[in-house]
Amino acid sequence: MKKKDDSCECEICKNRLPFDMPHEIIDSIEKGQLVLFAGAGISTETKVIFKETLYEDVLQDLKLDKSSNISFPELMSQYCNSNTNGRQKLLEKIKYRFDYCHQFNELYRAASRFHQEIAPFWMIKNIITTNWDDYFERKCNAIPIVTPGDFAFFNIDQRKVFKIHGSISNYGSIIATTEDYKKCYKQL
Repeated sequence: MKKKDDSCECEICKNRLPFDMPHEIIDSIEKGQLVLFAGAGISTETKVIFKETLYEDVLQDLKLDKSSNISFPELMSQYCNSNTNGRQKLLEKIKYRFDYCHQFNELYRAASRFHQEIAPFWMIKNIITTNWDDYFERKCNAIPIVTPGDFAFFNIDQRKVFKIHGSISNYGSIIATTEDYKKCYKQL
């Protein structure tokens, strides 16, 4: 069990929490049966990387109050609908965040820290993520499963990352707006 360093409350140290690894997880890893789900907050959407999250950045662009009670997909739809070529601008904004991280080694290391920690666990073959970044591909050598055509490879004996909200490597696959979620739901 890791012990939390109570002397520091910076964005990095405040997330170092004590943790006991459940035996069921260890057993699943040993049997090659563990499926890892990784959501928002493991890469660029923390205060360690940017001063604001993508959500907060878009709120600012739209001059909306931080206390607005608008969901992420609704906000992204509003952004797209309020700009000429709004979808393109949103995708460029998303890509900029990843490109910015790649320009600075320290930011990239921080954004991909989780992925680097997971990489040696070769027994973890299946990862599911809602994140658009390509860090599982880069750091964990995972095969991206993004589009319906990719699912033909779901059973290969290699590490795979199922990118259920799309990938920055395939702009057309990104699910961000309310319309994207509705379209995805219909396709399912």
